[in-house]
Amino acid sequence: MNNRTEIIKGSINKMILKLSAPMIIAFLLQTSFNIVDGIFVGRLSAEALAAVSISFPVIILMIALASGLGIGTTSVIARSIGAKNYKKANNTAEHSILLAILFSMIFTFSGLLFGKQLFSLITKDSNLITLVLQYSNIIFAGSIMMFLAFIGNNILRGEGDMKVPMYVMGGSAILNIILDPIFIFTLGFGIRGAAIATVIARTAGFIGVFAYLLKGRSVIKLNLKYFRLNFRLIKEIIYMGMPSSVSQIIGSLSLFLLTGIIAAFGAEAIAAFGIIFRVEGFAVMPIMGMMTALITIIGQNIGAKKIKRARKITFNASAIAGTFGLVMGILFFVFSGPLAALFNSNVNVISYVSSFFMINIVTYLMFGIIIGIVASFLGAGKPIPPLTINTLRSIVIMVPLAYILSASYGLTGVWIAILISSTVASILGIIWFRIIDFKA
Repeated sequence: MNNRTEIIKGSINKMILKLSAPMIIAFLLQTSFNIVDGIFVGRLSAEALAAVSISFPVIILMIALASGLGIGTTSVIARSIGAKNYKKANNTAEHSILLAILFSMIFTFSGLLFGKQLFSLITKDSNLITLVLQYSNIIFAGSIMMFLAFIGNNILRGEGDMKVPMYVMGGSAILNIILDPIFIFTLGFGIRGAAIATVIARTAGFIGVFAYLLKGRSVIKLNLKYFRLNFRLIKEIIYMGMPSSVSQIIGSLSLFLLTGIIAAFGAEAIAAFGIIFRVEGFAVMPIMGMMTALITIIGQNIGAKKIKRARKITFNASAIAGTFGLVMGILFFVFSGPLAALFNSNVNVISYVSSFFMINIVTYLMFGIIIGIVASFLGAGKPIPPLTINTLRSIVIMVPLAYILSASYGLTGVWIAILISSTVASILGIIWFRIIDFKA
């Protein structure tokens, strides 16, 4: 039974786990990439770790643009293949590559021109801003490689191939882990070395995925000789991708504002937030890996007019992801101290990290549930519900509540705001899923 047949006819749980497993492995390797990056940078100083943490919101903005475009690509290709419209699937891939180049150029020039002003909104510490720019400017300059690698991987996911993206992402992560200590310590580039290693690793990922695509081994065939610009197709990709990008940009903005609130408590608090962001990747990234596979699974079932099966897949996947999230939340709570100490031995930093995971044990349960539902919306070609849910969670509830509660309860208030906003978003997502019509 080939992937497409299994997606629309095979055992639901077996198929979810089979197609999700490669992406879960790939995303876990990416998490290790972030963990090792943080450990090495943390060995430089708490200020260096804080500087990389400050750059997170802007780097997440880059990822938001790239992954939003990638999600649009995956959704359109998956539904086209489900409907056996292979010409449209090929054309979608070609237009996505063009859009990736355009978006990356805009991001690179904007970041290099306005990065200093942007980071100055978070902190007025000139030494910290200098460190941030040393790291972020290199990331900005190499962003085109990340955009193209994202799109290449999402083209393959749209057709149901999860293994090649796993190899590409895994290989890129391992290469970064090898290069990090070489550039940071051996060659003496410090915080710049972490950025250089990242760009080289992303470049290797781009080369790997496009070498595979251009060899003609995939269902998708790239043939620029017959390429004709199709604005209707561009509109469809952007319609699917941009709400996802906007949703992630809103998430990036909320992280930016949240970092600003946390920065009021000092560099130790920022460093702790950076550690939390990395550690929780062990829960978040596998669930995101499942979501990535689920978009393809739902899309192909919708394209094949199997609506009831698509809804059943969503229910099962959300249950699996939610259970995994709860287990990880408990583990984070139990081992929060040792996990924080891997990055930095500062007592206050470790205390801040421990208090976060104590309060947010069940947050990852809710995250798993909502991500399964979000993936079903995206796979079905309905990007507005995820955008609405994320806007409510991050901008309407989390940031204002964090600001209010931090005035009375300090960082604990920020952690409570994250818990409350996640709970509300999960409830809204469940209600919306129950009433939405996938056929419309």
